Amino acid sequence: MEKLSCINSACNSALGGVVKFCPFCGHAQQQKKAAEKVAAAAVDADAGKKQEPEKSQPKKSEPTGNVKRASRDKTKSEQEKPKSSPAPEAKKNTSGKSMSAIQKQKNLTQSVLANTTPDKSAVAYMLSGKKAEKKGFFAGLMKWLTRLFYLVLILVGLGIALVVFVVMTDDKKSDSDSRQTSKGSQTTTAPKSSSKPSVVQKIPLHIYTSPSDAKVRIMNIGPKYKKGMLLEPGNYKVEVSRSGYKTQTKTVKLTKVENNFRFTLEKSGFSVNVQKLPANGYVVNAAGTKRLSLPMELPAGKAEFILRAPGHYDQRKSINVDRNGYLEASLKPIQCSVLKKDSSFMSKEIEVTFDLGPIAKERVAKRIFDYWEKSANSKTRIQRGAFQLVSKETLKGRDSYLEETVKIYEVSGSTRMDLHGVSKTGITNHKGFDLNAGIKMICAMMKEV
Repeated sequence: MEKLSCINSACNSALGGVVKFCPFCGHAQQQKKAAEKVAAAAVDADAGKKQEPEKSQPKKSEPTGNVKRASRDKTKSEQEKPKSSPAPEAKKNTSGKSMSAIQKQKNLTQSVLANTTPDKSAVAYMLSGKKAEKKGFFAGLMKWLTRLFYLVLILVGLGIALVVFVVMTDDKKSDSDSRQTSKGSQTTTAPKSSSKPSVVQKIPLHIYTSPSDAKVRIMNIGPKYKKGMLLEPGNYKVEVSRSGYKTQTKTVKLTKVENNFRFTLEKSGFSVNVQKLPANGYVVNAAGTKRLSLPMELPAGKAEFILRAPGHYDQRKSINVDRNGYLEASLKPIQCSVLKKDSSFMSKEIEVTFDLGPIAKERVAKRIFDYWEKSANSKTRIQRGAFQLVSKETLKGRDSYLEETVKIYEVSGSTRMDLHGVSKTGITNHKGFDLNAGIKMICAMMKEV
């Protein structure tokens, strides 16, 4: 029995029997068998054409006299012709086939095998409509899956390369944009003579003053000065000032080498203190609008100021400042006297005039207003003029009320105050003024002015 092997020369593996596909390489095996069948069919067809006339030739009947004579003459003439050697195709072998037919079948088999593509896969055979065996199908499937895997790897690699290219392009574009922006900002902000670096290292600034509590201001920046504050290198205008000293202004250049600067102020006057002031006493300027700190730093020459304390008359001082020193205060208490008092029946209306002595009218007006505002209720209305105040408290009913009017004025250097009160109430809601209690209250208030 002939052993079958794979028709693929690269494989040439031994096969157990007749199979359609090689289980080792997946190549089609039926092509050789089909080629041999085609060649055998062609040889059989050729041999059949030659034998067919002999089989299909009918039996000859016995010829008549004339026919026999004609036949005999024909036979004789044929015998007289020289005999030619028979054709090679006429020779038959013992099996009934000629040598030329065998050679033709062999040549036809080789041509069919030569024209057959040996690398025809299982998938291609399935597409041609023929059914593959199980082993050949999985071998072809694995081959296509391997190709698909490599194709996917190639596509993934191309995708990664494309993403990297896009990212690098965007980074280059953003870098160029930032460079153009920094160049534009440098051209607009930097002076023509010098170009500032993109990153500037800030330097701490230290300013030392004498006296140490002097006030320091940097005039050409917004933030307030703090010792050791970080600033960019450059020129800064520094102002140092203190009460009683001459203000000093100077421009300093801040660099890495030089960042410590010292200012020494010169005295502009003398130090003057006040002793024996009453409790909560203080000093104001000559206009009475600004409170001065003690000790006072006064320039050389004539100085004027006011000593003030609650419940005391103001003491105006005028001195010649030529050295450091102090002065003693001698404030007098406020005296409250009644020049006139009058009241109607049941104290429905009162009128009192107070003499408060040499006290500032502004102090009296402020004290009365603060008291009324503190003790007023929701039904009280207060009207305040320069030195005239009106307080009106509405009682039960539209026409029932208490009204007080205060007028402050000055006579011969003495401050006076007129108090006029009206009580308009009904019979069922009688309310009048307590004149004596009102006078005591006013005088007590003046002692707190």
